[in-house]
Amino acid sequence: MANGLWRWMAVLVPVLTAGNAGMARADFGEGPAELPVATEVSGESYDIDYATSGDCESKAACGCGCGCGGSWIFGVEATFLNPNFAGNGVETTFTDLIGSTSTSYSSNLAGLNGIYTGPRLTFGLQGDAWGLVGRYWQLDGSSIAYDPITDFNGGLALPGVTAEERFNMYAFDIEAARPFVFLDTPMLFAFGARHAALEQDSILLATDSINGDTLSGFGAAFRDFHGTGLTVAWGGWRPVWGSPSFNWVWNVRNSVLWGDVQSVAEAQATAVGAGGLSYDTASSRFEHENDMYIGEAQLGVQWNHRLQCLPACAFARVMGEYQYWDATCDTAEGRATAVMAGNSEVMAYANAQSLRVDLIGLSIGAGLSW
Repeated sequence: MANGLWRWMAVLVPVLTAGNAGMARADFGEGPAELPVATEVSGESYDIDYATSGDCESKAACGCGCGCGGSWIFGVEATFLNPNFAGNGVETTFTDLIGSTSTSYSSNLAGLNGIYTGPRLTFGLQGDAWGLVGRYWQLDGSSIAYDPITDFNGGLALPGVTAEERFNMYAFDIEAARPFVFLDTPMLFAFGARHAALEQDSILLATDSINGDTLSGFGAAFRDFHGTGLTVAWGGWRPVWGSPSFNWVWNVRNSVLWGDVQSVAEAQATAVGAGGLSYDTASSRFEHENDMYIGEAQLGVQWNHRLQCLPACAFARVMGEYQYWDATCDTAEGRATAVMAGNSEVMAYANAQSLRVDLIGLSIGAGLSW
């Protein structure tokens, strides 16, 4: 927990210090840092029209960079991310004790190697100085590798393997947002609360026949975290080559959550043959309170357009995105072995370590500010 606090404070202190310089009013869109939807460009400078409710008669008279007393913001975003989980493994090994040969199968046969899509929804209200924003993001997916043990034309077709990897993660934020200008660069600081969860499971079932014995091994590893804590974001934007409609946008976000983390491992092994039945099972489970650190970064391009028929600004963006989630927990292990003496052996092993994942990909979003 102490490490999580230091990591959070290391980001919060410089952000608060920078936030005292050049505070101003701006609208913002969806995304991890809720960046303002536009800037007003004058020549090659980055002059921003930060109008207040008394400075203009209607929002239609403003550019996309002013809200004239307050703006509602709604955004929808699709994230396309590839997860890379660490520290989980389920394996079954079959051994021919006569021929001294072994064959192993792993749940990595169904590795989570694809790109998974998840939504991010944002809704908020930006006032002349402060705004209030709510955001929800979720990503889940699964992968299955299946080699059936039944050949419908000729009976059993061993070995047979079924492996599955699956995950689910989400985050809900509620935060205050404050735009400011630092070194002639429009920026946004956001600070609030986050509730998030991360779950990841690995399952393997394998069956084989060796020297007339039928062997099977089952293993499962489960890890999950659910917690609530603090989140802080810092982002900025600059016109693309002086364009009034296109901006480079970037933001970073750090979160530290406190909650319950759990790791569970289960293993079963069975051998049936002329020598009878051999069966073994093993499991372990750890559950305790701990912290989770979440780091996020985005970099991309945003387009803004003031609608002609409505007092609103439309925006769309494409950004590269990286996330890192880390919750330390005790390692749970289960190892089960079944033996037909002098003939065959099966060993099932499950391992659930600390819950860590890297995600990399891109996000595509659009929305309105009115």
